[in-house]
Amino acid sequence: MESITGLEHQSLKIGGGQLTDEQVSALDKAQKRAQKIVFNWVGPKEIKLTQMVGILVAPNACLEILPKIDGRNDTRIHLVKMIAIAENLNISDGDISGHNKSDTILEILIGLFARKLLAQVRRGLSRNYQGHSDDLPKLRGKLNIIRQFSKFASSPQIIACNFDEFTANNPLNRLLLCVVVNLRAKSNNYENQRLLREIEAHFEDVELVTPRDALIPIIKIDRNLQKWEMLEKLARFLLKNIFQTTHSGEQDGFSLLFDMNLLFEKYIAAIARKTFTPIGWVVSAQCPQEFLANCKENDKEIFLMKPDLHLQKGDKIIVIDTKWKTFETETELQPSQADAYQMFAYSSQYSASETILLYPHSKCLGAAGIKNIWVFNNSNRNLKAATIDLSDLQSVAKNLCGIVEDDAFLAKLVD
Repeated sequence: MESITGLEHQSLKIGGGQLTDEQVSALDKAQKRAQKIVFNWVGPKEIKLTQMVGILVAPNACLEILPKIDGRNDTRIHLVKMIAIAENLNISDGDISGHNKSDTILEILIGLFARKLLAQVRRGLSRNYQGHSDDLPKLRGKLNIIRQFSKFASSPQIIACNFDEFTANNPLNRLLLCVVVNLRAKSNNYENQRLLREIEAHFEDVELVTPRDALIPIIKIDRNLQKWEMLEKLARFLLKNIFQTTHSGEQDGFSLLFDMNLLFEKYIAAIARKTFTPIGWVVSAQCPQEFLANCKENDKEIFLMKPDLHLQKGDKIIVIDTKWKTFETETELQPSQADAYQMFAYSSQYSASETILLYPHSKCLGAAGIKNIWVFNNSNRNLKAATIDLSDLQSVAKNLCGIVEDDAFLAKLVD
């Protein structure tokens, strides 16, 4: 299968060595099954990628789309780290090492999952007591009196039993096995397939269920299962994203796609919670939800408002709206009129002294941070346009503090 790599919003030619008509047709069917717009047609021989990143797989082609992040060549690893933080997957830099440079985002995630899971299953599977009901020739556990005297009243040689069995065939292991089997069918990396085959051998006593059945149970991570918590999160994350485009056993295509607008929003929210909560801020994402107006005719509230980030510390309120956008010139940083109206509405509705439009940084803008400030007329409230440099994820928290907090706090943080 041929693999094609492009950047978000990039145009790709059909023919001339990039894509064939057959590949684009198959990829178009795959994106329709995924119910996501990965690319649009801009002519009979050209398509343009959207802000979706990840991979889209058809029988004859694998299209990988990477985000535009200034200052990074290892964009795949950078993207995986952002996904891990946004999804609270607790993945360290060391966990992602050992991949090939040619690996796609999916292969990197598969390798990460396989290495961590294999290390854990070599110590033994999780086991617990599961309740069972069975009709046996001799008593095991407790007698099911109602079933015994209703169904087997005339067959005393059969005993209706309720008993507990210490088994590995539990919801957690069924989820993990389902993910292993599905990933092995999707992987083209020999080392990943080898790891997954070795893992599968440890699950011989576990029932293989469908992705839908594996995802249904809510697995309670108690003290005995804490060492499995990250693997359970990662397994559920992978299965949800891949299963959404694999229906009724179809194997003619799948996807692992992320909308960079939403991923950037979730990533910044995760950083904000981790950074600001310990220093007294109340951090809320997509809330508090309020309505902008009330209809007089039916007393119905309309125009729902959901700020990306709402920060409150005492009487100080800051509303942040994230915007995933790449810039070619500094003049493009001017907010649109619609964005300015939206931030004014947030400022008024939430009594926010500051509203911030936060963008990913581009080199053409100079230094990252607060780029411009406007004061709303007839008020002491302002609108800031700011950028955050994603080329070094280790510094994002400090840079976000520099945008939200005052200089005195930033100096203290650096010390």
